[in-house]
Amino acid sequence: TTTTSWHRLSPLWTADEETALRGDVLKSLAPSWRMLLMSDGSVTRHLRCAAGKSTGGAALVQREVVLGLGSGERKSARDRDGESHGEEGEDDGGDASDAPMVYAASWWSEETFRAYMTDSRTPMWTNLREKNVELYREMRAVYRGESAALEEIFDAPGPFWGRHYIFWHDGVPMTVVYEVFSPHLERAIGPA
Repeated sequence: TTTTSWHRLSPLWTADEETALRGDVLKSLAPSWRMLLMSDGSVTRHLRCAAGKSTGGAALVQREVVLGLGSGERKSARDRDGESHGEEGEDDGGDASDAPMVYAASWWSEETFRAYMTDSRTPMWTNLREKNVELYREMRAVYRGESAALEEIFDAPGPFWGRHYIFWHDGVPMTVVYEVFSPHLERAIGPA
């Protein structure tokens, strides 16, 4: 096993995909927030459409982690922690406009990471799209929770909405992605 410094939510509420879709908690959200949380599309593209400008990504930490698999086995993997999508360009009045809109962490096998994440300065989806990688996104859970670290990153109080999912490619899991959305998204998609 390994310890990581990724910023996970302390959940106040959590549900798998089907439970979330049937439950009252998501029904209380505005449709734009429900679509963002439950969409199987590109968050990078959604944010670009909603904000009317490009979003950038910055991998704050990329490191190799060694996973203990039991029986003395060890496997190398890549941990891409802290990918933040923030607005590029215009400052809309200094009200935390350069705070990131999304925090993301992802976990990859070393081989898969090297094959697909060739430009660490760009968001994951940009790397995958440039290679025309066909993916299936399997939503695993949706969260509402708190995190002091994410309050600092977003420059906004919690609680926050988040989710995690698995990207599958050619029937094989490619990466696990964990995303948390900033309340600053309300500027682009309206109140939650």
